[in-house]
Amino acid sequence: MFKVLIVDDEPIIRQGIMEAITRHLPEFQVFSAKDGDEALTVALNVMPDLVITDIQMPEYNGLDFIEQLKAESPDVYIIILSGYDDFGYAQRGLQLGVVDYLLKPLESQAIVERVQKAALEIEQRYSLLKNKEELQLLVNESLPLYRERLYRKWVSGDIQSPALETQAAIIGIACKSSAYLVAVLKVRREDGEHDQMNEALVTAAVNEIMSGSSSLAECYPFFEKEGQLTMIIGGNERKHLFFQTVQQSLVRLAKSLQQMSLRIQIGLGAIADSVDGVHTSYMQAVEAVSYTFSSQDRILINYEEIGTGEVPKANEVDALFEQFLLLVKLYEKEQALEQLQLVFRYYEKNDQANPHWVKLAVMNHTMAFIRLMEQCGIPAGWFFQDKATDPYWNLYRHEHFQEMKVWFTELLTLCFKEMEKSRATKMVSYIDKAKVYIESAYADSSLSLGDLAAKLFINPNYLRQLFRQQMKESFVEYLTKVRMEKAAELLRDHSLKIQEIAEKVGYEEQRYFSSCFKKYFQLTPTEYREADNLQNPYITSKDI
Repeated sequence: MFKVLIVDDEPIIRQGIMEAITRHLPEFQVFSAKDGDEALTVALNVMPDLVITDIQMPEYNGLDFIEQLKAESPDVYIIILSGYDDFGYAQRGLQLGVVDYLLKPLESQAIVERVQKAALEIEQRYSLLKNKEELQLLVNESLPLYRERLYRKWVSGDIQSPALETQAAIIGIACKSSAYLVAVLKVRREDGEHDQMNEALVTAAVNEIMSGSSSLAECYPFFEKEGQLTMIIGGNERKHLFFQTVQQSLVRLAKSLQQMSLRIQIGLGAIADSVDGVHTSYMQAVEAVSYTFSSQDRILINYEEIGTGEVPKANEVDALFEQFLLLVKLYEKEQALEQLQLVFRYYEKNDQANPHWVKLAVMNHTMAFIRLMEQCGIPAGWFFQDKATDPYWNLYRHEHFQEMKVWFTELLTLCFKEMEKSRATKMVSYIDKAKVYIESAYADSSLSLGDLAAKLFINPNYLRQLFRQQMKESFVEYLTKVRMEKAAELLRDHSLKIQEIAEKVGYEEQRYFSSCFKKYFQLTPTEYREADNLQNPYITSKDI
């Protein structure tokens, strides 16, 4: 049946042309699309003999659609329509292989006559291809494209048995193995870059090594995207022998590629009992290869080894990162760098952690770090001015944990340099550092001036003098003020007992805490809570 595709963004014109062809040429099958993007999808699915397309369409115009379609289906017959008598459009269309150029508006009869003429010309063209050798040559040249298209539909689950076997047989794909599995390979140069030569080298190595094993009945490799090769592998041995053969072949392949200065890591899905199980094996292989993010030294990761992927307790690593932020705020460069290594060492120890969780956790840490840098005089926009400091660009492009660790370390070094340039943070005073430390350690009942002086590497008497000079109060008075203000905040939480609040702000004994609180606020903790409750009547009072 002769197939016609109508492409126009104006529904009235599109429908009018369709009705004219259907009414006068009922034996023709007519399809339609409202823009170039939809038209390309329809064309690749139905493979029309004739396309009639408008030029001026939003977002994806007719000429761009024609260029894409010709790349996929060079022999399609195309007529373009336009409301403009523009020679430039006609010239570009001829360069793309358009056979005719018609101006709007068109009468129904004119459209029908031109479609009939096109059908005749197409029929004549097909008759010229009847020579068996020429036709076979044309098919052979197109086979790689059609096979790759089928591979993609196969692993994505868009086609299943028996349609899969039928289409596969037409283009010379066996699909007769008793078992299948999918391997996903990430391939890059040692410097982390990717080029087209990589694909040629990898494909040649795959064909040489995988075809060398008589136990592997089928092997269909294709580059699914830049730097990622997918392989559908079939065999007829017992499952454990088939799996062992595949693993051995893939390890040989990896070693061969490493000799070409290529970095390779492989994710392997579980064995499927039929062609319809290939999609599941593919999804498992994709998940398995994502775990190379944490296990950079492993060449091959089997899906069945990773389980569900752990999600470690966030509070453990968060505590480490909070200490890191404190050291940055105190401008302790060496200690901050060391603490950052501890944070990343935590992730390294949890090498079975879900890689998606790790990336998300590091991204959250990075956002907290940027917020701190804003407080230190570095605006958030500074991070997004250059790829070297852009967190989104870096964190999501890195395929290995070590790369992310190196980037964050370099980012910290750059930020310290920026902080040095900022007059506001060029020299952090001892009192500023002391206040930051007290803010983080006021809950420690043993906190003393001596402890604080030791942290700052200064004499306690000198620190005592600084407090008097700059704060107009003593260290003890300032610490008490911080503790009392924090206690007042906690008293608003009626689920907390007075003893619990006392311990949270650095007092071991409730009686002493209450005495200090009354001296500071002229109210006992209980009286303060009741007074606060009167001001906020919607809070329900509870027994202490």
